[in-house]
Amino acid sequence: MHILFLTPGFAVDESDTTCLTYFQNYLHGIKLHKPNVKFSVLALHYPKEAKRYSWFGAEIISLGGANRPFPSRFYIWQKAIRVAKSLIVEKKITILHSLWLKECALLGKYLAGIYDLPHF
Repeated sequence: MHILFLTPGFAVDESDTTCLTYFQNYLHGIKLHKPNVKFSVLALHYPKEAKRYSWFGAEIISLGGANRPFPSRFYIWQKAIRVAKSLIVEKKITILHSLWLKECALLGKYLAGIYDLPHF
C-alpha cells in the first residue's frame, strides 16, 4: 500500500516541528504502527521553495506555490496534477488522501476519477 497525501503545506525539514504538528504526528503513527505502508506527501504551497526532500524516510515534494493568488494558482494545480500522475504510476499509489476541503480535495477527486483510486 502506498498513500499519496495532497496538502497545502508541510514541514520544511525534520526539525520543523511546528508546521502541521498533528499531521506530522499522524505520519509518525503510520510509520510506527504500519511500517509496511509507504506514503508520499505532495505539498502545494509550503515550503515556499520547490524541492524534493526526505522527511524521516518519506518522500516530500514541495511545489513552492507560496499561496499565490488566482489566476497564478492554476499553474500550481497543473503542476500538482502532472507530478501526482507521475507518482501514481511510478510508485503504484493505491490511496489518495487530501487534507482540507479546498483545492487539495478538488485535485484529489480529479485524480481519483482518472486512476480509479479511493480518495479520502
